[in-house]
Amino acid sequence: MALRIRPLLISGAVLLLSLGITLLLWSHERKNVERNLKANLDFTLREATSSIEQRMATYEQIALGVKGFFYGSERPSRSAFQAYLNSLESGAEYSGIQAMGLASIVLPSELKSHVASMRMSGLAAYEVYPQGARKRYAPIVQMEPSTATNSQVFGYDPLSDPELSKAMLRAADSGSLSISRGPKIRNRSAKLGSADYAMFLPLYRPGNAAETPAQRSKAIVGWVFSFLRISDLMASVYGERRNDIEISLYDNHQRKAESLVYESGKTAAKHEGLEGVEY
Repeated sequence: MALRIRPLLISGAVLLLSLGITLLLWSHERKNVERNLKANLDFTLREATSSIEQRMATYEQIALGVKGFFYGSERPSRSAFQAYLNSLESGAEYSGIQAMGLASIVLPSELKSHVASMRMSGLAAYEVYPQGARKRYAPIVQMEPSTATNSQVFGYDPLSDPELSKAMLRAADSGSLSISRGPKIRNRSAKLGSADYAMFLPLYRPGNAAETPAQRSKAIVGWVFSFLRISDLMASVYGERRNDIEISLYDNHQRKAESLVYESGKTAAKHEGLEGVEY
């Protein structure tokens, strides 16, 4: 009886040994796959982050160029501003810029003459909005590209928006670029559009000292601005890459729905624990 059982025990032991080796090989291969996936994920994350940072730096350089244009021109006309932007070499680095322009400070005592001047320049329906008494206004007086919708944005005062105002005043005090969530612009009759983000670069009165925040606050005359669309930016920097990795952008360190700025398509296969975060 014992002799009959031994072959069964040997067969069972061989089977268990084979299963053990198979499991070991499967586990090893699985770890290699997971390791390769993680390495690929980390590389893509670093590459995407670097591309976004480079693009934002390019946006800043473009804004600085526009700032230089305004400093080098004596009250440039809209046609001159349009010609300047058209002269810039267009390319992928401009993708994401929805519009660029100038918001100019107007004091309450200057409001009527300002509106009259803008109407005489060809904007017959120009008005500063939202309406209401404020210590100062900063209506949009230059904006490109020239479209039917953008023409209705002339006169919109981003300084009236609490969120945009913070960014504009921060830029004015620091002398450097400041970014805010974009405006949702509406006039008296319709919603004119929205942007994901707005960038502001301050303009100071030539010849005035602007070395300290107090001096800059007194010398500020307006802002060069850019309205950005993140989906266009991501399409240009991420391109036609593999679609098995999802990318989500948040505007702070909290990964909450209200902080979500961009999310790629839901095409990636789910791998538990395979994710990366870059701040």
